[in-house]
Amino acid sequence: AADPTRDVIVTAGAGTGKTTVLSLRALRYLEDFEPSQISDAVKKIVAITFTNKAANEMRERIFEQVFARFREATTDKEAQKWFRIYRDIENAQISTIHSLCRTLLTRFPLEAEVMPNFSVDNAAVDPAEYVEEFLDKMATEKGELIRKIRDYADRWEIRDILTAIYERRQYLSESLYQLCEESPDKLAKKYADFIANCGGNIAETDADSLMNSLLQVADITIKIAQLYTEFEKFIRSGYRATSTLDFNQLVIGGLKLVKQFSEEQMKDIAPEQLMVDEFQDTSPIQWELIEHLAGYSGRVMFVGDEKQSIYRFRGADVTVVRSGEEFIGRRAHKTIVSMDENFRTHPRLLNVINRIFKGIFPEISQNDYEARYQELIPGEEKKWENSQKAGFYIVLPHSFETQEEAVSGIIKQILAEKEKWDEEDLGKFMVLADSNNLVSSVVNHLRREGIPALALTPHGFWSSEEISFFVHLFNLLHEPRNTGDLFYLLTSPIFGVDSETIRRLPSLPGEFLWHRIERNYQNGAIEDEALKKGYEKLKQILEDAKNRPVSQIISEFLDDERIFSILTGSAPEVKIPNLLKLMDIITSYEWAGMNLEQIVEQINAATEEDETPLAGPINTKNFVQVSTIHSAKGLEAQIVIVLDKYGPKSDNNPFYFEKEIPGKFIPKIKRLQELAPVLCGGRGTGSVSYELSKSKREAEDKRLLYVALTRAQERVYMVPHKNKNNRSWWLGKIKKALGIGDLKNPSALPEGVQVIALDHIPQKETLFDRKPQPPVAEFLEPIPPDRAEISATVLAEFLLCPQFFAFNTNPPEDAGRFGFSLKKSDAAERGKKIHQLASLVAVYPPEEIFTYAESIIGDPQEAKKIAFLLKKFYDEEVSKCPQTPQTEVPLVFSHKGITISGQADLVCGNTIYDFKTGRKDDFSRALYSIQLDLYRLACAAARGISPGEIETKIVWLSDDNFEIQTTPHDPEILRKIEDFKKFIQSGEMPAAKPQPFCRDCAYKNNCNLPNFC
Repeated sequence: AADPTRDVIVTAGAGTGKTTVLSLRALRYLEDFEPSQISDAVKKIVAITFTNKAANEMRERIFEQVFARFREATTDKEAQKWFRIYRDIENAQISTIHSLCRTLLTRFPLEAEVMPNFSVDNAAVDPAEYVEEFLDKMATEKGELIRKIRDYADRWEIRDILTAIYERRQYLSESLYQLCEESPDKLAKKYADFIANCGGNIAETDADSLMNSLLQVADITIKIAQLYTEFEKFIRSGYRATSTLDFNQLVIGGLKLVKQFSEEQMKDIAPEQLMVDEFQDTSPIQWELIEHLAGYSGRVMFVGDEKQSIYRFRGADVTVVRSGEEFIGRRAHKTIVSMDENFRTHPRLLNVINRIFKGIFPEISQNDYEARYQELIPGEEKKWENSQKAGFYIVLPHSFETQEEAVSGIIKQILAEKEKWDEEDLGKFMVLADSNNLVSSVVNHLRREGIPALALTPHGFWSSEEISFFVHLFNLLHEPRNTGDLFYLLTSPIFGVDSETIRRLPSLPGEFLWHRIERNYQNGAIEDEALKKGYEKLKQILEDAKNRPVSQIISEFLDDERIFSILTGSAPEVKIPNLLKLMDIITSYEWAGMNLEQIVEQINAATEEDETPLAGPINTKNFVQVSTIHSAKGLEAQIVIVLDKYGPKSDNNPFYFEKEIPGKFIPKIKRLQELAPVLCGGRGTGSVSYELSKSKREAEDKRLLYVALTRAQERVYMVPHKNKNNRSWWLGKIKKALGIGDLKNPSALPEGVQVIALDHIPQKETLFDRKPQPPVAEFLEPIPPDRAEISATVLAEFLLCPQFFAFNTNPPEDAGRFGFSLKKSDAAERGKKIHQLASLVAVYPPEEIFTYAESIIGDPQEAKKIAFLLKKFYDEEVSKCPQTPQTEVPLVFSHKGITISGQADLVCGNTIYDFKTGRKDDFSRALYSIQLDLYRLACAAARGISPGEIETKIVWLSDDNFEIQTTPHDPEILRKIEDFKKFIQSGEMPAAKPQPFCRDCAYKNNCNLPNFC
């Protein structure tokens, strides 16, 4: 498979190590070149993956192997060659297919009919925003077409069909354009042949009636295709000018580009080595592009596993695997390889998995959408943690009430097997469900049971609303002529400009939107206040960006309470941590010396596949991992708990789209379904289209089960679905494959299979060595509409002393404000730098802190002194942490409608540290103690444990030493938060009481409480 002189398609079963084969093939190709030829040779390698994460993993694997070869070199010439490969391999095109298409369009913008400086917009167009306006326009301009369609479909059906097609246009659009060229008579005849080939029962007496019905279906289907092509053109002519493309347009544009090239041009751009990873996830249009490129490439390698094709909802077509086999079969140097050696799963469990799928997958499938069986064999022997327990466990459905309860019961039973366990044992569990709703439900249940759990979300960060806004802003800062980004920003809730207001602005030929707004603003032609203010704000930001760090611009932008409130919206627990994470990312880029252009380039690369996870309220490996099966692909765990479901997912698309259907597309319009139920009817009508779609969905469901079971290293627990019919979709297939009858009285079970009950679940106070605790706070629960949002810093002021809170909110003119001052003093700036450096303690090795200290502090002598102090702190505190320490951890929770947010400087295991460089009097100690107690609540809520198990410490940093103050937990703090809610509801400030720390208060001369000086 790794021989670069062969054309290969590899079936790489789960856990067989396909990434190694891909990287090894690239090295074998390069090792025969002379050092002077390496630079050109690496440019002849194209490796396509389907996520940025996978591309990075492949690149890292190649780097590791090249460096190993360099170290092992025995001659100077060999060492020089591997050093050149190590230096130049970065120039190989190892990327997603979207990045490859972007490279092609950038290289040939004239041929591709795009602007040379086009940008890629990660925010998908919402067709629902355009469809009503489009239908009104068509009623005027193409009234006859609309009237004929409306004879069969109502406006709602038409709207749903158009928007659904547009959202899937990457793999639908071309078929719809081809359908427009069909004649109704010919298409109706094809329908009749399709029905006959599928075994549809048509009586002779019904033939004429059916043909008349099929003719009507064909006519309306073609007209809807024609209407859709107009809809696509309408959206293209809207605010997204040719300077902005989305991911769908990249692939469509890339395919059109290579198809128009001559043979000489294709030979020039085609690589010598073309490799495609995760081949089973390819969509038809992506395959068309790959096939065209592969036809001119020197050698080709496809690596995938049709049994793991589970992304049909994204357009992936498992039948592409068979097409790839046929393509390789036509090549002169063809090789078909099956990687069967599994290095992940215990042999006992692997034997059970083999037996299950031998009964589920056919060895020779009649349909190309059915995965074929592949027997996996155990790889090299390795040390298993609990070999005796390895196997497949089926949980009896009568022994639990809900699947969530079963999950917690399984975890408790397993942990109880050990005489002593620690929190790291929790990271050995993975729970897999078929829906996001069930994932959330399981996480919440486990937390209530005192079991820390974390929902795995391997994507979604860059496409989240609050982050997407800033992505558009960064693109605009880099290039103000990006029309799509400017339009998005102005029409966002932040600026609230009506889209029609922008479209009605007078424009000049070829004028960019920014210049159009600027000219109209200067001429006094803009009357809309929202547009005026939006332009002024963005103009100021553009000016600031010329000589100020991006992180500073973001920070000041978020200082606006109105903007912050809009961005965080109704889900501050998720959105505030995301914004803090964005600040961390931008700051890290700036510390690396990147300018605005480089930062934007990095962000656009990250947004391409959106593989960055959402920020969590806390991030630790000591969690039970809970995920959908789709999101768990590529992951593994020692113990996997799979939650069964009632049946296969239903098809909610408003059309049938299958390559076997003539024209590939038929709308699900009620009138048409009544006319020709045998062709396009729904469930129970004998519809050949419905049965075909159902068969494909069930085939994918089998593959989904395969992915779920093969995530496990030692044990799988199968939890049946709970319903009145006792029906479990996957378990029924498993029992049949294993030859198991009634679970209560199973016949002889195959080796490695056990049926268990959850009747004796250990009590959690015994298991976790603590008493059950009520929920600390309504963490990640729906927040009431009347919620109040407040930072932990401000709330701590109120909880310390309502009188101080009142003064600090509206300080007397003659008082020095205790809180944050807009005027930065030298001491405050110094403290900020020390704070920044202290946050690196957990990120970099101690010896590297000296290097960073000088760049941050400036003064070499002072930097050395502070670095020594921090190293001492590291040695005495951080190095003792059993888990990986984390810095600047966002903490958010809600209680009784109050949402509290903050950011901990350092979290080590269950200890929170907060660095302080300012006043160290009694008042400050008391105030910061309350602030840390609020952090304690958030951390406890996130981990599902008692607040008493979280330790909080203030680290007082001085010039030459540090002092650690352990702060206590106030058992009355939740009641005090409720007092704050009463205050904001009634406006009545509670009475303050004199305290010993009053002598250190900044407002002691303005306060009427007794003076303790």
